[in-house]
Amino acid sequence: MPVADSKIGAPLAYAAALRHPLQLRSAYATGSEEPTYTTWKIRPKGEIKRTIDYIFHSSSLRASSLLSLPSDAEMAEMAPEKLPCLAYPSDHMALGVQLSYESG
Repeated sequence: MPVADSKIGAPLAYAAALRHPLQLRSAYATGSEEPTYTTWKIRPKGEIKRTIDYIFHSSSLRASSLLSLPSDAEMAEMAPEKLPCLAYPSDHMALGVQLSYESG
């Protein structure tokens, strides 16, 4: 579960999605932990590295494969200036999931 950040506050939308009657779950969560980041940028307030992008799905679906996110070391090599950069022209990482229907 994401934690409150002094720069942006508490992740209210995330908690609301998990409370939804459809019993949504995050495709990228491992247990209750989300990836370390989906955005990593330098702004006037400083360096911002956090998870703010999600793919939610119902409990009748299973995430069978995920688009992998770069490690800290891969980011350091690919984008020492952080995002966006020439190698990755967005300040958000691309997310993707293949979902399978679970019957029963």
